[in-house]
Amino acid sequence: MPSPLLTAATSTFESLALLFAESPPSGAQLDAPLTHAVRVAFTGPCAGALDVAVSDDVAVALAANMLGLDPDTVRHESQWRHDAVGELANVVCGNVLPLVAGREAVFHLAAPAVRAVADAPAAGDGPSALTATLGVDGGRAVLTLVLDDPAPLHLLP
Repeated sequence: MPSPLLTAATSTFESLALLFAESPPSGAQLDAPLTHAVRVAFTGPCAGALDVAVSDDVAVALAANMLGLDPDTVRHESQWRHDAVGELANVVCGNVLPLVAGREAVFHLAAPAVRAVADAPAAGDGPSALTATLGVDGGRAVLTLVLDDPAPLHLLP
């Protein structure tokens, strides 16, 4: 059974950006350098953040599909790429939290904040972290959900 983060991320890539996400990624996808990172912090029954880092190919495909533009046009607009990654992170966060804390839980999500890729947490940072690495288009996406209180993780398989 896939983790809630993998489930939320895969379905969001497909429904929001019409991109097929695969896990595990291929070797070529894993070699793609991460170039864009955002964080969505949240509070509620538990607090924490979702960090999303993607390679440039993924950011371009996200923005192009979400905006209905040609990838070459999007490639020259870094703000569009950052905005698209931020929106993806926001939607994934909104989709994964009910899977972790229950459908009745109410959370408050902060606006997505652009981060330096080096500041994004490493896979499995901390005892209360879930990580999903996906192959998307010609690149990869790494998503890490960090909870300040690991209590909701007892609900996970």
